Amino acid sequence: MLRGGGRARRAAAARELQPPLLDTEGRIVPQPTLLQELIATHPIAYCTVAPWMIYIGGVLTSVLVSHCVYALVCSLDDDNLSRSPKLQLACAARLLGMLPRPYAWRRVIRMLEEARRQPTTLLVAHRCLLASNDFWFRLNDKLTRLYYVWIIGVVLYLLAVGEKHRSPFEQMMLQHCAACIALVLLQKALGVGAMLVVIHFPAPSMERAMLSNALERYSDVLSIDEKLQFQLCEDPCVICFCPFEVAPSGEIDAEKHKVRRLAKCGHLFHRRCIDAWLLDHRQRGLHAGVSTLSCPVCGMGIEDAHDLDDDPATTRELAWLAELQRVRF
Repeated sequence: MLRGGGRARRAAAARELQPPLLDTEGRIVPQPTLLQELIATHPIAYCTVAPWMIYIGGVLTSVLVSHCVYALVCSLDDDNLSRSPKLQLACAARLLGMLPRPYAWRRVIRMLEEARRQPTTLLVAHRCLLASNDFWFRLNDKLTRLYYVWIIGVVLYLLAVGEKHRSPFEQMMLQHCAACIALVLLQKALGVGAMLVVIHFPAPSMERAMLSNALERYSDVLSIDEKLQFQLCEDPCVICFCPFEVAPSGEIDAEKHKVRRLAKCGHLFHRRCIDAWLLDHRQRGLHAGVSTLSCPVCGMGIEDAHDLDDDPATTRELAWLAELQRVRF
């Protein structure tokens, strides 16, 4: 698929107008957070694991919230209320902070599921980045941090009361906080474990489909004619080292006489060779990073961030993500 001259000129103009992505010391600008690095380097794993962790966390959190409601109701029958009003207020604050979270979870899950449907890994990373900048995502993150503070505060209060002087309600809340701490640790362990599993054992069909879509979008498939054969007579395919030849008349398997030209750098290869090289021979594992396609001759990535969107802000975000992927791996 050849890109139009007008679009190419707009992309070139966008590059000139945008500020540099690296500072004088070679560091990416702006500096990414830990979450942004995770999204840039492992976008498919992130948008696969995160919704499931939200589902699991949501179910377990609902159970704990139900227990908190039960404890609060039981406190109304507690004869020793002299030490409980502050704790009852803390319970009410816990329930109040829970109200917006189900909608936030649902919205984030929908955005991450939309990200998984993007045709290329760069667009997947961009949609995940948009989800992380969403108001409800940030609100849920702040509520989570307040939840951690709430657990610490309630535990310190109950420890200060002393075991001998705790009412049944206070003892129940101490057990509740212990269950909350266990849930937090379980979620963290499950999240890390699931990410490692998905990174090391990615879904081949999904990853290959995305890479294949990117390859088709940023390259042209040509049939070798006599003119092209003459131009390439001294330049064999660098993958198989075989010359580019015109398909003989009556050739049944004409596929081996087709070439693929990478649109960004212009290098040509046998279609079979470059497809197998880019789609089948990929490094896997934690340090492999995102599966990006690059020319085996010059090492240039075949995706052009400036060609994915005409909006300058979106274009810069895509270019920033692409540069972050390149710098980290």
